[in-house]
Amino acid sequence: MAAQAVAESSSAGVPVLQSVLISPQRTEAIISGKTVRVGDKLGNARVIRITESEVVLRDGKNSQVLKLFPNIEKKRAASGSRALAGNNRQQ
Repeated sequence: MAAQAVAESSSAGVPVLQSVLISPQRTEAIISGKTVRVGDKLGNARVIRITESEVVLRDGKNSQVLKLFPNIEKKRAASGSRALAGNNRQQ
């Protein structure tokens, strides 16, 4: 099902971030099946930044952020004694 969603988004002209590779030798991303590096062009946009979770594209004055996991939001973990008590119950 996820592969179908990627294919549909790609065919609709919406770039989809599929993977990111960061190593000491290179930093690359796979967007809609195409491997790109910072500075490469993707359609009319240029790849401006690649991080472990997103890629920034710029087309003129417009920027677009592609997220590796767009439907996942970071939430702050509970802290203090309540968090510790919760961990003890799970063990």
